[in-house]
Amino acid sequence: VLDAAASSMWYNGIFIDYTNFQNELDGFIFYPNTVSFGPVTTTVAPLYGGYDYLPYETSTNGFYNIKKEYNNALLTLPKSLEKYNYKSFIVNPPYVNFSSLLWRDLSIYSNMNATFINKNITQYALHKTFGINQMDNMIYKKLIRFSIFKMMPMFFRYYFYNDGKWFINKNKNSVSHSMEQYALLSSITNFISIKSEGNYYNAYHNNITHLPNEFNDDFYPTSADNLTDENYKDYKDIFTARNYYANVSSIKLLIEFIKFLKENNIYDNTKIIVVSDHGI
Repeated sequence: VLDAAASSMWYNGIFIDYTNFQNELDGFIFYPNTVSFGPVTTTVAPLYGGYDYLPYETSTNGFYNIKKEYNNALLTLPKSLEKYNYKSFIVNPPYVNFSSLLWRDLSIYSNMNATFINKNITQYALHKTFGINQMDNMIYKKLIRFSIFKMMPMFFRYYFYNDGKWFINKNKNSVSHSMEQYALLSSITNFISIKSEGNYYNAYHNNITHLPNEFNDDFYPTSADNLTDENYKDYKDIFTARNYYANVSSIKLLIEFIKFLKENNIYDNTKIIVVSDHGI
């Protein structure tokens, strides 16, 4: 799952600009006329559980517990495939148990393999991808500034926010959210164990297309802002440009993953489904 990936951008822009992508993805079927049932991840239970979990279906009965229904949606595929002796591996299930970011409750997967990406895995991925050994995570610096931001008069907030820069001095070890998600998707093959027997259902939720703010026109994310007016003159605004760069980047990494499967002779025995939970 590529969180917030823009399918319209793929179909009407990227595949036209980069025709080689069509050859690299030969055999895939693209469905352009699709729509999400909500603008945020918490409303996309139908993606995991099907039509039984449409917003209308889960709201017509006042006795429904939304958290329970959402969890049931997440478990639909793993439990269905379990009947056919599939083993499930779930990475970063979104909003499972509606638990907080500080404490992820994976108890619904009691008989399955499920995990969240932790700091050690992220650090490993950043080292493999960018050669960063000591992570200077920007989120902690932003949290302090956001606290100050909330106490400020409304008039000053715009200038303090500074278009998302927050007046933070970045160094060579500064890590943006875009860099983290790119590194995790780029290094995914380092976490794959190939087995000669058994059937497996693997699901991975990545935010590379949800956090495009640090992507540049070379389709790589950095901790610095390298874009100029020339870089996004063909786009509505800088955010649209960065979204385009992030979506191109995700396709490039998808193609690299497919090459890995082919090189290890498991591509022809693998069904790949790439979806977005909500996008444009």
